Amino acid sequence: MRHLSGSADRPGGGGGGQMGTTERPAPAASTRRRLASLDGLRGAAAVVVLVHHALLVIPVLATIQGDGTAAGSGPLLWLVTHTPLHLLWAGEEAVIVFFVLSGLVLTLPALARPVAWREYYPRRLVRLYLPVWGSLAVAVVLAVLLSGRSGAGRSAFVQVWQTASAQDAWHDALLLDGVGPLNVALWSLQWEVVFSLLLPAFLLLVRRGRSLWPITVPAAFVLIAAGTLLQSPALRYLPIFALGVILAAHLDDVGRAARRVDEHPHHRVLWTALALTATALVTARWTVRGLPVDAPALEALASGASILGACLVVVLALHWDPLRRALETPVWQWVGVRSFSLYLVHIPVIAAVTLLLPATVAGLAAALAVPVAVVVAAVFYRLVERPAHHLSRRVGTRTASIPAQGTTVRSPVQHSAG
Repeated sequence: MRHLSGSADRPGGGGGGQMGTTERPAPAASTRRRLASLDGLRGAAAVVVLVHHALLVIPVLATIQGDGTAAGSGPLLWLVTHTPLHLLWAGEEAVIVFFVLSGLVLTLPALARPVAWREYYPRRLVRLYLPVWGSLAVAVVLAVLLSGRSGAGRSAFVQVWQTASAQDAWHDALLLDGVGPLNVALWSLQWEVVFSLLLPAFLLLVRRGRSLWPITVPAAFVLIAAGTLLQSPALRYLPIFALGVILAAHLDDVGRAARRVDEHPHHRVLWTALALTATALVTARWTVRGLPVDAPALEALASGASILGACLVVVLALHWDPLRRALETPVWQWVGVRSFSLYLVHIPVIAAVTLLLPATVAGLAAALAVPVAVVVAAVFYRLVERPAHHLSRRVGTRTASIPAQGTTVRSPVQHSAG
């Protein structure tokens, strides 16, 4: 996914085994320019995840994260936990934005041109797995080097990381049966792999139900709510990718709606209201957890609201000019390109920085871990992720050049690419 993997793996292109029918026109240049803001959004989401985990080295914040509530922690902590200010360290919600982006950016190329599936699958899997394995190698080295450091006085987040061993890497490398404490951020990659493998089915769903979005979108949220109540990760997370796929199929419609907002006499007020609404929705789960009631159904509803908010954030990044321009600045573009590397390496780096400092300065460790993780991610991108990306292209091209055996099946799905 481009959200986590730096650049989108286009499922189209040359080679045998292609699927496709008639071409649709490419998007206008203005649309392609707007999609650049998604790189910046990807970078911003990665930074939120980084800040989230850095703050968890502080014991009281790790306790709040574990309990889901800041009750009894003081008014300031309650404020940054159970109000929209939680957006600044809303780690899981940032990953939801990643999932929506992944559905969007993988679908756009597939809707624009015939899909060479024999090229797509090896390219996509190499693109995902090689950086993951590189990050596990980094985590193993750091875990071995710091195995003798005391966990006394550390937060639960750091203590859990210390329980990891080098053997955990063999299990985590498959991304098929959850992940252990060595690099817990990899949990989302399991669903990224599943979505990548099921992409043809998602595209077929869009093709068959393109005009049925008033049904498919609510159905996705029903599945998400059911997944939350039943504690089923598949039901909770896979429909989020589907929402990104649906958004890709209706990107032109969304653009027309955005233009109508722009043409309204009070467009600044409307866009600001949408931004505030998105913030409130994204953080809805934490707002509900601050209420003096225990209502699983209400939390399931809030969970769906946070995903709706994530979709709205993506739309705002595309069409709200102040946010779009900010995300297209060089800083956020630079971070966006390296967002996958940052996501992959930040947890072992945070744990390592924390363990190298006394337990009494957890706040300092959190502050230092953020820039150190960015530097390590930049090095990781140059040495691991970028070469893996180049290799994935070569593997995909070589696989596509192998003559296909038997009948070629063609995909009925195209649209515009970003």
